[in-house]
Amino acid sequence: MADYYLGLDVGGTKTAAGIVTSAGQVLSHVRAETSALRSGGDPLSGLLRLGGEAVEAAGSVSLTGVGVALPGPVDRRELRMLAAPTLPELAGVSLTSAFQDAFGCPAAGDNDANGCALAEARFGAGEGRSHVVYVTVSTGIGGGIVVDGRLFRGASGTSAEFGHQVILPTGGPRCDCGNHGCLEALVSGRGIAARTRLALSQLPEGQSRSWDTPDLSPASVAEAARVGDVLALHIWRESALYLGLGLSNVINLLDPDIVVVGGGVALGAADLLFDPVRGIVARRCMPSLARPTQIAPAALGSEVGLVGAACLVMEALAGAGRRN
Repeated sequence: MADYYLGLDVGGTKTAAGIVTSAGQVLSHVRAETSALRSGGDPLSGLLRLGGEAVEAAGSVSLTGVGVALPGPVDRRELRMLAAPTLPELAGVSLTSAFQDAFGCPAAGDNDANGCALAEARFGAGEGRSHVVYVTVSTGIGGGIVVDGRLFRGASGTSAEFGHQVILPTGGPRCDCGNHGCLEALVSGRGIAARTRLALSQLPEGQSRSWDTPDLSPASVAEAARVGDVLALHIWRESALYLGLGLSNVINLLDPDIVVVGGGVALGAADLLFDPVRGIVARRCMPSLARPTQIAPAALGSEVGLVGAACLVMEALAGAGRRN
């Protein structure tokens, strides 16, 4: 008999809620603009309302737990965001009791990258593997480490900040963390757009590109690369190099069975990234580590955050059972 979990994937732009079974099947999926949930200054009420809609859409199932994936560092004991630039009303607010009272079952959560890592390890591209690394390449770069079905969080709970390994220590662009040359500053969506704009600004006078528009994005640069634009191809080859170096570092340190790469930027340019990245890893890793380590695209698509949120409470309840 399946257990049912309410997952809430809280993003800076969109928030999703849905019912997920213990086998990873999504029974309902509702979405809302996060800005709409914030209207009136009480996003928590909006989250509870959206969760209720997901339960109703699934046929009012009996819940085993509520999992919440949050966009930032989290104090898991109280389900409290330590920093919330996109949801400032929730900064420092303990959410556990609100969700438990509203839905009558245990609640747990963590940051969204850890949730996605668990989802891909349990039900996605990493299913059946013991040591899974998940890297998301999106607006930023983050990830998670799963060992024998459990997240490895480190001493302070903030491990797997893969985006903040320094790839270009000299002359690299400034990162939001304050450092220079971080992988995130180079290969995230914002990083690729910034590098492209810099390259366009350095073209000889009189040269231009038709895709140099105010809404330039990694997707538009990828489209230009696919039709043979030399500058766009250079940007993506350079991006593959930086990402390949970053993944080589991760593999040399952690020796995973598989590295699962997700996020809209990476998956949207999979044809330009994955084969070159695999080649770079094969050359840059220790030979004993490069060959056995698979690098694969994430498999759960747009539902990974929702399934990941549910996985966070599954993991918490399993851990509580082991401690009792």
